[in-house]
Amino acid sequence: MKKLITGIFLSLFAMVAAYNVSAAEKSDQFLAQKHMAKGLKCTSCHGDANNPKIEADRCLKCHGGWDALAKKTYKQSIYAGGSGLYLDDANPHDNHLGHMSCDNCHKGHSESKEEDSVCYKCHTFGWKIP
Repeated sequence: MKKLITGIFLSLFAMVAAYNVSAAEKSDQFLAQKHMAKGLKCTSCHGDANNPKIEADRCLKCHGGWDALAKKTYKQSIYAGGSGLYLDDANPHDNHLGHMSCDNCHKGHSESKEEDSVCYKCHTFGWKIP
């Protein structure tokens, strides 16, 4: 009987965990929600609970550094129209502005939009920014 109850409990736990993972991947969630669904706490990104600024070093610890990010986003999106400079190999994590603070483009508690990014001041790439 004990094994049966334990088995049922573990099955329910696995279903809840699977639901949380799929919920974390929904595109209508903000980055903070996606990070929390993966088990991170506010202090994982902010350090101090009262710190609104997130340093890039904190992001890079989990996301593998600048080279790994550049490799992940290489040729993901190519300029798709509008005005601006055509850059066939445009890469937001390997660009002419160098390494910037992640929150120049990524917003944790609101929608990240291309028009709010630093790059959009001069370019229109059509990137989907998580």
